[in-house]
Amino acid sequence: MQPDNYFLMTNLCGLLIQDNKKEEARKYYEKYLVKNGGEEMEDKASYVDSLLNISICVRDTPEE
Repeated sequence: MQPDNYFLMTNLCGLLIQDNKKEEARKYYEKYLVKNGGEEMEDKASYVDSLLNISICVRDTPEE
């Protein structure tokens, strides 16, 4: 897989979310943010979108 490719990563995560694997999707989003510099990312839209999707995954994941 291409870990720097935001479009591939979001498509994969979208499928995981549809399959109710939100925790796995969250991990992919977090890895993407860490690998690409987080707050310092040049592509601010991808950064904000990743944060929003992480919040959706966390919100919809039951606490253990």
